[in-house]
Amino acid sequence: MNTIGQILLESAVTDRQVANALAEAFGVERVTVWPMGEVDDMNADLVVQREHVSGEFPHALQLTATDRERSNDQVIEGLRNLARLLGQFLLTDEAGITPAFDDDFLLVSPNGETTMVDARNDALSDGRIELTPESLARRARLMATPLAG
Repeated sequence: MNTIGQILLESAVTDRQVANALAEAFGVERVTVWPMGEVDDMNADLVVQREHVSGEFPHALQLTATDRERSNDQVIEGLRNLARLLGQFLLTDEAGITPAFDDDFLLVSPNGETTMVDARNDALSDGRIELTPESLARRARLMATPLAG
């Protein structure tokens, strides 16, 4: 078993949408979605724990793979696919993928583009994820990029 990491979504999605999108994005058959801390069954390729958090990306998903280990490149490609399939931006703590970047977040756009962003420290200390003004500008530039066909 390996923890893929936590991803944060900007918009709510149903458990079924999450499970279907993750199955396709990561090329697995069985995905289960549970409330945080209430996993009763690990009999899946991906186990997802969900919770609501404060901030601009209020829908948190903790992903754990039970089928096999994935490289950083495979995880990032899966996240690109997930953002495309859900049609929304997602944010992940880059430290979960590449420990050298412990203060940064990876923002993934629905068109597959990625950029490093920072969260406001005052918001983080209050338990919220809010992007810095510079990071909001990076997000706006990604929004202006057309979706890949």
